[in-house]
Amino acid sequence: DKTQFIKDKLYTAELKKNTEILQFEKSSENNFWLLAKETENNNPFVAKIYKRNGTFHIRKKPYKRFSGINAVYQDGDSLLWAINSKTLYKYTIRNNKNFKNKASCLLRKISLVNDSVIFSGVISSGKSADETSQNVKIDYINNDISFKFSLTSYEGNKNEYSYKLERNNKKSWSIWTESNFKEYTNLYEGKYTFSVKGRNVYGTESEPVKYTFEILPPWYRTWYLYLTYVILLIFLIWGFVKLNAKRLEQDNIRLDNIVKERTAEISTQKEEIQTQADYLEDVNNELNQKNEEISTIAENLKEANFKINIKNKYIIDSINYAQKIQKAALPSDTEISKLISDFFIIYKPKDIVSGDFYFVKKRGNYLILAVADCTGHGVPGGFLAMMSMAVLSDVIQDPEITNPASALEKMRTVIKQALHQNTYLESQNEGIEIALCAINIKDLSLDYAGANHPLFITRQKGEEPEIIEIDADPQPVGIHYKEKPFELKQFQLQENDMIYMFSDGYFDQFGGPNKKKFLLNNLKKILKEVSSESIKIQKRKILNAFNSWKGSNKQVDDVLLFGIRVKNF
Repeated sequence: DKTQFIKDKLYTAELKKNTEILQFEKSSENNFWLLAKETENNNPFVAKIYKRNGTFHIRKKPYKRFSGINAVYQDGDSLLWAINSKTLYKYTIRNNKNFKNKASCLLRKISLVNDSVIFSGVISSGKSADETSQNVKIDYINNDISFKFSLTSYEGNKNEYSYKLERNNKKSWSIWTESNFKEYTNLYEGKYTFSVKGRNVYGTESEPVKYTFEILPPWYRTWYLYLTYVILLIFLIWGFVKLNAKRLEQDNIRLDNIVKERTAEISTQKEEIQTQADYLEDVNNELNQKNEEISTIAENLKEANFKINIKNKYIIDSINYAQKIQKAALPSDTEISKLISDFFIIYKPKDIVSGDFYFVKKRGNYLILAVADCTGHGVPGGFLAMMSMAVLSDVIQDPEITNPASALEKMRTVIKQALHQNTYLESQNEGIEIALCAINIKDLSLDYAGANHPLFITRQKGEEPEIIEIDADPQPVGIHYKEKPFELKQFQLQENDMIYMFSDGYFDQFGGPNKKKFLLNNLKKILKEVSSESIKIQKRKILNAFNSWKGSNKQVDDVLLFGIRVKNF
């Protein structure tokens, strides 16, 4: 007989892959205490391994409140001690607490944009605001609203919340977050229901708490204004009909008088027939002269039309030449392939020239990538895009610029100066929506900053890929009524991750059976489905989905989508 170590199936069945065991200790009841951590979050957890019906099982839920544990120790049959760098925990082992008991989610405060409080108190789970206070009607000018909420669970600081704002029952729940505050801005008129629910450290969810309110329409979209518009239109039509009838009546009177005069002349002055003939001949000559004048005018119009056609040709030729210049300014596939081995670009301008552009540059150990959407499309958008490409190229060469967030701050300053944007009300709101990231090709760390353009990253986890969305700041590069510093966000990439950068032209396209927008969530689903395919197949499927949705509808905006596989930088 040989003594052997055999890998127990409990490890792979109950614990995640790459779980690191920090402490393994036998308890007085012939059970085991386990202290381990998962490489994903690097946060140690405590678990009890017990035997039931001849099989070992792992129980983690009662100990989830412990945070950053360094060691555990069982004291007798009833006590468990756990310690981290700041806290010593004492836990009664035979605690029969029911971890499925639900806590209540409380809605504590509701405020408007001008800091006026419309509700302060407590609305608890399972009880809507309609039962506590009347349905609040809010003027359209105050269509920014914020909510503050809490959970009646005080074990640790790991309460999480999920919320949604429903209008026509078409909104899904948000991802779980530890923030107990949510703000909505620029709401359209209509009735809304805000719902929020919480879950405690043990993962037990509360019943949702709801609050219903109504945003009133602006004065120019109220029913009585529409009624006024209809009444004014009726009066205008009535006045036009009356004036036209009066004019026709006067014309008939005038024509009757002429006929009477001509009849009287013919009856009483037969001798003047020859004179009338001479008169007709003069009229004929005059008509011939008019015909000559009309012919001259027709020739002039023909010549003017010819000149217009020539000018149109010059304009179209100029725009086509501008397109060549813009294409030359964009990095070619050959240039990009020297820096990125696996990528694809979908670039479909709405007009001849585009307000969208993409940017690829290497700076030291960093690969700089950008996708931008300038205000407008066609010639105005193209001019702004060319200027923005030049500004971005200069900014990333500045040694004082150390990350994408500082690059966007510098771009905003230059763009505002170039466009003479002094105040938000005086400007035409020209600006740039952009996703800008820098990838360290040595350790695959990613720095990102965005202006209204999020960044999607897909990663294969088992058979089902996951998609990670890195949100952008809700402001453009340019003048904005709520300017704030751009936020730098960091992410650790892995080999074979897919990075997707895009403008809003793809998901703003109208089409489908109901002529509606494609929407960002549908684009997210497509990217998740195709992310494991080859670059060539991804591009074909994404482009086919867009063309199928658009159908015979006109393209509404410039379309740009840049896909990069993290591989061999």
